[in-house]
Amino acid sequence: MTDFESKTERLVQRTAALREELAQVQRDLVAATGKTAELLDIAAEAGVSAVSIGKIHERVGNERWTYGNGAIFTPVDERVGGWPAAWHIAERAGISQGAGNPGQHQADTSGLIDGVYECRGGLWTRIDLEAVSA
Repeated sequence: MTDFESKTERLVQRTAALREELAQVQRDLVAATGKTAELLDIAAEAGVSAVSIGKIHERVGNERWTYGNGAIFTPVDERVGGWPAAWHIAERAGISQGAGNPGQHQADTSGLIDGVYECRGGLWTRIDLEAVSA
């Protein structure tokens, strides 16, 4: 085998591996989209106005936190059955990792699409990507 044939073979193998990796990421995205929608449906049913998945954002009042990863946040004053709304959502979605604070709950967010979502007129809108006005 020549040097060029060897290089060509390695590129063909890498291309096949990249195609499979891309296909897996696309499957994971479909699953995460569904799981995120399920979590937001739980939040809507509970009357929650905003949810942050792994993000620090003023809409949920979590600017004082030093982390966002591995947690979901809701506005601190939003409660469900006397408990912080974030706790209710994490438990119902099956992603709770057992601890939290008012407006925050540790959660396995690995299967979700991170972002800050606000319920507007019954529809969830991702707001952390909106342009910030000066």
